[in-house]
Order: sequence, then C-alpha cells, then structure tokens
Amino acid sequence: MASTGVLVASTLASGGFALLGVGLSNSLASRRERRNVRRETALELADTERDIWEAKWIELNIQLERLDARLASEGISPDLIQALRDLSVYCWRDRTEMIEAVGEERAGISSELLEARRLIARACVTTLVSSGSRRRRAALSREALTEAHRVLTDGKYMHLREPPALDPDA
Repeated sequence: MASTGVLVASTLASGGFALLGVGLSNSLASRRERRNVRRETALELADTERDIWEAKWIELNIQLERLDARLASEGISPDLIQALRDLSVYCWRDRTEMIEAVGEERAGISSELLEARRLIARACVTTLVSSGSRRRRAALSREALTEAHRVLTDGKYMHLREPPALDPDA
C-alpha cells in the first residue's frame, strides 16, 4: 500500500513538472515570437525612408497605413505614429515639388524634414527593440515629438499640409 502511494505521488509530481515545463516553453516561445515581430516592424519602419524618395503617392500611403497598424499593435504612442506619418508625407511632398521645380536628378528633401523624421523613427525603433532604459526611451520620444511639432508647424512647410492632387499616374 505504501509503495502504491509513493508511485501515485511520483507520477503526479512528474506530470506536474511536465506541465510546468510545457508552460515555460510556450511562454518563452511567445516572448521570442513577439520580439521577432517587433524587430520586423523596426526593419519595415527603416524601409519606409526609401518610399519617401521613390514611391508614388498611392504606394507610399499604403505602406504608411500598414506601418501605422503594425506600430499601433506594438504599443507605439499614437503621437509618434502620427508624427511619423505627417513627416513622411511632408518629406514625400517636398521631394515631389522639387522634382517639378528642378528635375528628378537634382531634387532632394529638406534636411530639416528628414532629420525630424529620422528622430521620430529612432524613437519608434528604440521603443520597439527596448533599447536603453525606459527613462531614456521616454526622453527620446519627448525630444522627437518636440522637434516634429516644431518642424510641422513651421510656416515654411505649411503648404505641404495640403493633400496631393490625385492624378492617374500617382
């Protein structure tokens, strides 16, 4: 009888340890998957700079919509997401206007707009990959939003707020 009790107890204990191991393994796999999605989102964010230089309006807008959704699902501040979108559109519109004025070979984007956009992107990436302390990430986000607000409300860029005229080639 005593040996039956020991057998039952050891069976229950080993079953409990197995369940604990499965739970821990699932938890680690879930964290790893979330980390991978956050890294992919950071890479996609970096890739959008190419779009402001090369994409047509519809392609840029689709990419920004996709990025907005990914950033929001990863917990990025709505203010950072909106600033990134606005600065991306301002950069794209600035380049488009320059192409019309001086031709594609000589067209660029205002360095002030690009720098503000890159600062916002850096704040998003830093949050996505949990780089640095929370305090440092929060400070970088505040700094980036302050600069974005300054640039977006600067009178010399106000004409870039208007939505682009849609033409069939856009």
